[in-house]
Amino acid sequence: MSKKIDLNKKSQEIFKEHPDKVRVFVTTDGQGFFHKNYAINHAAKNKLEYQEFFRQGHEKEDNTDLEELLVTTEEKVLTLEATLEAIQDAANVEAETTPEIPENAHEALKVVGELREKHANVSAELVTANEKADQLPELEGKLKVALENTGETVEVDKQYNALTAKLATLVKGNTTKLGEAIIKLLPVTPEA
Repeated sequence: MSKKIDLNKKSQEIFKEHPDKVRVFVTTDGQGFFHKNYAINHAAKNKLEYQEFFRQGHEKEDNTDLEELLVTTEEKVLTLEATLEAIQDAANVEAETTPEIPENAHEALKVVGELREKHANVSAELVTANEKADQLPELEGKLKVALENTGETVEVDKQYNALTAKLATLVKGNTTKLGEAIIKLLPVTPEA
C-alpha cells in the first residue's frame, strides 16, 4: 500500500521552488504541473486524480477566462518583481560580491551586470590612481632636491667658466713658462 501524499504541502514546496508561479496542479502521486492539460493527461494515464492549488493571497475567480487572465497577470508580476529584486542586488555596489548574472536573464539585468563590472574596473583604477597620488609628495620632494642640485651645478659651471675666462685674460700674452703651462691647462685658448 502506498503512502498518501499531502498535496497541499507538496503544492507549497512547488511554490517555494517556483516563486514566479501562482497556480499549480498536483496529481495524487505528488507530481506538479503548471498547465492543467498536463495534469489531466498524467492523471488519466496513471489512473490518478489531481487538485488545483493557488499561491497564498490569490483569490480564485468564478469566471474561467478571467481566472486565466488573472493567473497569467499575477505570474508576470511575480516574474517582474523577481527581476527587479535581481537588478537591485546586481546594482548594489556596496555588496562584497557581485551576483552571477545568468545568460537567460532579463536584458535590463544583463545591462546592470555590465555596468557593475565597469564600476568595479573604474573603482580599481581609482584605487591605483589614489595610491600614485599618495606618492606625489615624496616624488615632489625628490624633484625639488634634484632641481636644487641641478641649480647648484649650473651655478658652479658658471663660476668655473668665469674663473677660466678671467685666468685666460690674466695669462694672455704671458710668455713665461708658468703662463704657458697655465694656458695649456685652460679649456679655452686666450685671445691674442
